[in-house]
Amino acid sequence: MLLVALERECRDPLPPAQPAACGALPGENTGTAFLAEITCTLHVDGETMATLIGELNRLCREVAIWPTDGSPAFHLHTDRPGEVIEELYASGMPFDLQITRLD
Repeated sequence: MLLVALERECRDPLPPAQPAACGALPGENTGTAFLAEITCTLHVDGETMATLIGELNRLCREVAIWPTDGSPAFHLHTDRPGEVIEELYASGMPFDLQITRLD
C-alpha cells in the first residue's frame, strides 16, 4: 500500500478532463431519465410478494400484476429500472425478463 501511495503522489499530473460529446464532465450526467417498461414472470411466496409489491409501488409509475397458472406476470413502468431489477432479483428469479424504452 505504501508503494502504491508513493507512486500516485510521484506520477505526473493527469491531463485536464475533456467534456464528453454531450458536454458532461467526469461524474456528471446530463442525459434524460430512462423511462422503462419491464415485463417478466416471477415465482414468489405470499409474504415476499407483499413486500415486493410495496417496493414496486414506491419505484414505479405503474404496476400491473396478473395471476397465471404458475408464476405471476409483472408489467411495470418506471424511471428507475436498475432499482426495480434489483428488487425483482432480491425477491426471486425473474423469467422472460424484458426491458424496453417506454417513450
